Amino acid sequence: MKRPILAWSAAFLLFSVGAAAMLASSTSPRDPSKLTPAERELISLKIREGDLLAQKGDLSGARAAWSEARAMGSGLALAHQLLGDSYAKHKLHAEADREYEAAERYSTDMIRPLVCAKRARNLRAMGRSRKALNALLDLHNPSLASEIADSIVSLEFAAVVRERAERSPWLWYPVHSAYAKLGESRESATALGRYVIAIAPWDRLLVDRAIELLRSEKLTDHAVAVCRAHAKAVPYDPSIHMSLGDLLADAGRTDEAAVAYTSPIDLRPIDADAHGRTGVALHKIGRTEEAIRQLEIAAKLNPSWNDELLRHRTNIAREPGVALGIAIDTSGSMEQHLPLAKRGALELVRRFGAHPIIVAEIKGGVAPYRPIVIHKIANLAADGSSPIGPGLLAAKLDLDATRRSRMHLVIFTDGESDEGIGPAEALHAIMQLPPEHRPVVHAIVFGAAPENWATLGAHVASVTNEQELDRAVAAITPD
Repeated sequence: MKRPILAWSAAFLLFSVGAAAMLASSTSPRDPSKLTPAERELISLKIREGDLLAQKGDLSGARAAWSEARAMGSGLALAHQLLGDSYAKHKLHAEADREYEAAERYSTDMIRPLVCAKRARNLRAMGRSRKALNALLDLHNPSLASEIADSIVSLEFAAVVRERAERSPWLWYPVHSAYAKLGESRESATALGRYVIAIAPWDRLLVDRAIELLRSEKLTDHAVAVCRAHAKAVPYDPSIHMSLGDLLADAGRTDEAAVAYTSPIDLRPIDADAHGRTGVALHKIGRTEEAIRQLEIAAKLNPSWNDELLRHRTNIAREPGVALGIAIDTSGSMEQHLPLAKRGALELVRRFGAHPIIVAEIKGGVAPYRPIVIHKIANLAADGSSPIGPGLLAAKLDLDATRRSRMHLVIFTDGESDEGIGPAEALHAIMQLPPEHRPVVHAIVFGAAPENWATLGAHVASVTNEQELDRAVAAITPD
């Protein structure tokens, strides 16, 4: 008699659990805050019991434990989600989908994307990628972009999402990722470009990535559109105009490239780097005259651009003739030597009178090189520091402006330099230029001349009195 009673009890238990499960499918969401701590703990313990039984291979016992947990947690989004996790972990995907679907139904808007993502992964594991994709798309949530990309497993699916992206532009990013995974690099680049333009034109990292991909696919117009979208979104980013100019230059659209390259100047008219980078860029497209003009402005605003200006000026066509540049060190240490320096400078002016002559003083301060008119030589006074290196480079640049094929650069100094690059470094830069762009450098030094000046290519004369000065000056002729 005992066995029928036991059988009846077991059947009643199974019926009770089954009935609870059926009721759960039609139940309303429950408020988790109304659960007692004991009820929450009991549900959790039942789910863990099922996990342990499943790990031991007792799936029948695990299912029974999870069914009890489901009956107790029916209508609670978290309970269904945790049950879905347990079923999915043990590859019981049909049961997992049932629980995730319930969890999604009972979830708040904040939690629903997380549940939907888990359900999509489980559906993909079941081989139901299309259903996973539809579930994700129906939620219209950009946080699911990576899950959507993973669910696009064919070009057919990609086309579906691409069509939706026309109405919901955030979908262009998962389309980009999916096409890249499917080996469709051209479509991938196009999709990323459209995403950047519509959603994230301010994101410079994405902008650069889109430009690179579009450029590699020779989609110049698309890349140009990305550049212009960023320039509109972040108008004070001058570097994007350089990227735009490079794209246009590569496409042979040099007039448009020149406009793009010069745009940073409008944004930052007193920025040396803006003028300098514009000059370098214009030189690349053969706009040499404009390039030199911009580099000259950059060098005046910041002498560190002098080296770049020197290199680019080697492309200037020169006219036959001679030009003279005179640089007079008027730092404080030259006080007792300045009368002799003035005398030598005026004699050189007399000798080269029929040729272009540039005269300047070298003195520390905001402008280490200061051009002066010839009749002001007599008024020069000694004070301040000695930026000999920067002064030499600036004098060479002024000489270049004369465009003469032969140039003499004469510096009067006591050889001491205490600001900016050293004179040896400046001389080295000058002497590295091609012969046709290299001036003859004469250093008239009051006192002991630095040993390495002569080895670097300068004609050095040490002067202590008028007779030595006159001999040194007499050796410098325009012939």
